[in-house]
Amino acid sequence: MVCLTVVFYSQVIHSQIKIPTRNFSDSLEYSLDSLTNLYGNNKTYDSLIAFPFMIALSRFPDLRHTDIRIIKKNIFTTMYARPSIRRLFLQRDKRRYFILVDTEIEDEPGIYFKLPMNAKIGLIAHELCHIAEYQNKSIWKMLSYTAHYITSSGKRKLEHQNDLEVLERGFGWQIYDFMKFVENNPALPPKYLEHKKRYYFRPDEYVKLIYSHPDYAF
Repeated sequence: MVCLTVVFYSQVIHSQIKIPTRNFSDSLEYSLDSLTNLYGNNKTYDSLIAFPFMIALSRFPDLRHTDIRIIKKNIFTTMYARPSIRRLFLQRDKRRYFILVDTEIEDEPGIYFKLPMNAKIGLIAHELCHIAEYQNKSIWKMLSYTAHYITSSGKRKLEHQNDLEVLERGFGWQIYDFMKFVENNPALPPKYLEHKKRYYFRPDEYVKLIYSHPDYAF
């Protein structure tokens, strides 16, 4: 009876998270233990990132068994995903990916640690979309993707495509909240703000995509 109850509860959680949700918070009825049992296999992460990471993973069944490790590091942006070079030439089920989270920006805590929960989930979902894209590619297609990404026009196109995938995965409102956080914080470093404006959707552009998507019409 207990086993059946746990299975039922897990199915309820899974079905709820699949529906696009306007706001998440760490005080939701979702059990972190249940989420971890469902989505935490082969994942390494800091306890401070556990809840938004598990919520984001709930919409990535294709990454359920993928080796993903979150690492806190002082980097040039808020967060970015990359494959492990050592495992790049292995079979896809043997690959490993890292999500690097910035720890510091101009002697203050990194932007991620200042974000509201909803925006944290959106940002992680954005990086998981990159990983899902990498995981679906052969090594040669991944190298071609990288070559395209390092051009200014290519990067803008691929980042826009990536945020369209975030929308499809059900986290459109979450990545929108991240975009709004950046837009409403002009004290952020000018280079960072310029980078976001150059390569990513503006919030006013993205919210139109949300309202025009049938899954968000409620």
